Amino acid sequence: MNFPKVIIQHKHESESFAIILYQLRELGIFRNITESDYGIDFEMEIVNGDRVEGHCIKVQVKSSDKLTVGKRNGHAKVGGIKQSTLCYWAELSYNVPVIAIAVDVKKETIYITEPIFWQAISLIDATEKEKRPKSKSIDFGKLCDVDETIRRLKKIAYGYGLREELNAHKWLLRNMINILSLYENATICHNGYSKEDDDIFRTFLECAKILLGIKSYPGDREMKKIEQVFDYETLKNSTCSMEIGYDDVKTVMNGIFPSLMPQLDRYKDRVLKSAYYWLYKDPLYLKLVITTDIPNGKDYSELCEYGRRNPYDHERERQQELYRVVDNLERRYGLQNNEFFRKINSL
Repeated sequence: MNFPKVIIQHKHESESFAIILYQLRELGIFRNITESDYGIDFEMEIVNGDRVEGHCIKVQVKSSDKLTVGKRNGHAKVGGIKQSTLCYWAELSYNVPVIAIAVDVKKETIYITEPIFWQAISLIDATEKEKRPKSKSIDFGKLCDVDETIRRLKKIAYGYGLREELNAHKWLLRNMINILSLYENATICHNGYSKEDDDIFRTFLECAKILLGIKSYPGDREMKKIEQVFDYETLKNSTCSMEIGYDDVKTVMNGIFPSLMPQLDRYKDRVLKSAYYWLYKDPLYLKLVITTDIPNGKDYSELCEYGRRNPYDHERERQQELYRVVDNLERRYGLQNNEFFRKINSL
């Protein structure tokens, strides 16, 4: 007699879900949404004790009994990802964190990506216009133990949203001269701290906190302490006069700049690696990133000099850099008829 036979792909899917549910069971609720699957397999909602607070992650699962793991870096990689799936993950990421999980069903190990947005958009390119666009590969990073994986997932679920992240980045770039002008004043003045200075400083703290990913999840005591450094009210209440002054601004900025400026460099690198995506999604953001140079966060004389810049002179200086970068990007993506230049230059 003939009976139905198990399809290997279905078998791997069932096994991978079982492995994930068992290893990550303490996280909370897992909602299977494989029906009408367009790039998401299930939703994970983190439970805080007995409280369901709405901290969710969308998950795509890739499984194999022969998962490809690099011998040198130990990173798991999975190919066969369509560009349309990358676009879907990117768009969905504006509303909820999206990650991918790779499961080695033979070894019963799982690899997780960071929120997939930046990796996904770096793979989007002009091949979507081809008749047979090439599929892409996703890097899942190194294998972590279960406790570390759970910690990472909690951090993602309770972390800042993508919109907050992008808005903070844009504000810091647009106000770089104002921020460093405030810093220069703080290094040479003791009086005259104005409401305008205070508004810039307060927003600077919030945006720096977001871009550096300073946000705790329940039980994360170490990050909770770090959060206090960026809290305006905590800083204000810690002063003798219960008011912020230039000395406080200087001390706090000296502590933040050495971490913030390299982070801004990393974001610039991320945006340039995904320039094709931003050209069509938000070309103003792309132009802002290209035309804003980032000073050395440990060179305090350079920081002060940046704060003395004339914004109009600075814009003229950066225009040449814009043309150079755009020319390189057009060649990288094989764009014709100055498509990149015309779109950027029209803004």
